Amino acid sequence: MFQTITASHESLTSVIAPGPARVLFTSREIDFPEPVLMERYVCEPGERVEAQLDAHIVSMHLARSTVFEQRTPLGRFRNIVKSEGAITLFPAGRITEVKVKGPAEFAYCAFAPEYMQQVMEEEFSGRAIPLHIRTNLHDIRLRQLFERLIELLQSGAPCGRLYVDSLTHELAIRSLELHAERASAYREKISALPPYIFRRVAEMLRANLHERIRLSDLAELCGYSRAHFLRMFQVTTGLTPYEYHMQMRIQHAMTLAAACGFSSQSHLASVFKKRMGTTPSEFRRQL
Repeated sequence: MFQTITASHESLTSVIAPGPARVLFTSREIDFPEPVLMERYVCEPGERVEAQLDAHIVSMHLARSTVFEQRTPLGRFRNIVKSEGAITLFPAGRITEVKVKGPAEFAYCAFAPEYMQQVMEEEFSGRAIPLHIRTNLHDIRLRQLFERLIELLQSGAPCGRLYVDSLTHELAIRSLELHAERASAYREKISALPPYIFRRVAEMLRANLHERIRLSDLAELCGYSRAHFLRMFQVTTGLTPYEYHMQMRIQHAMTLAAACGFSSQSHLASVFKKRMGTTPSEFRRQL
């Protein structure tokens, strides 16, 4: 038996779950970039037949420890024990039969092949990165990115598109680094943004304090790729664009609070909740 597994916002079948699977959270419910799908799911013991993936998958194991049996190219099965935080990389293409021996829980990001190709061209100067299945990787940076994205999925709250774009883009870059030996050596040396360009970006962020801005909007404004802009911005400010934008918004809120006679933002939030029965952020979401 052979199947094609589709990972897209139109078809939300769990893409790599052996055995009966139940989706807990899906990125379709929040503002996520279309070429990326993220889900968290649990699966019971069972078997996943040989399949064909049409997306690049980065998966993190969330259970304490689970035993898997994976069929090798020679037709034999080998045991793989995955502990909490273990990362597996599945490039688009054929994946072999897998049996899971106990309950397991995963989170995964699925990237459309054209999205990963674009990241490869932007970040690695078009150099072809050989993609192959890698399992049981433990990488601090990937785990941190997954934990932030999982928090977004589980909260179900509206989030800034700039924040999601930055996290998913970094996750794609880091997974490509792990696919290739010495991948970081392929990068160009990153410098700070020229002052006049940084001023242009800051003006755009300031003019859109109440709007959702995408990473691609800022990169296009500067004439850089998303990956190159993101790294140049971090060199310039020590922050991601999302973090810098959030600082601007907080400062603006503090200025407005002071102008209305409140001593601080927390003072405003306290009085608002006492009078209205809800916090300012909750009130705004209900509008």
